Amino acid sequence: MIYVDTIRRCDPSKCWPYTTAAHLWADGDEELHLFAQRLGLRREWAQQRPGFMHYDVTASVREQAIALGAMPQTLRQAGEFSLARLREFHAAKE
Repeated sequence: MIYVDTIRRCDPSKCWPYTTAAHLWADGDEELHLFAQRLGLRREWAQQRPGFMHYDVTASVREQAIALGAMPQTLRQAGEFSLARLREFHAAKE
């Protein structure tokens, strides 16, 4: 399953020149990369945080993702997903 959270305000940076962003993520990394490719995102734009592989996307890409089947989520749901993955990551290391 592919997910995308709500648009939030952010500070522009050298790597992200926009003032808003959303996260695009999936249950599996390969599934995420294949979906991102359909959106025209390059694999090197993926961000790997421990337990949370994702892409930052603009509002227009978020809408395109939803049109292609991504499930809208809240920022809180994104955090819960990330925390669950992080726990799995640390449990696997034990």
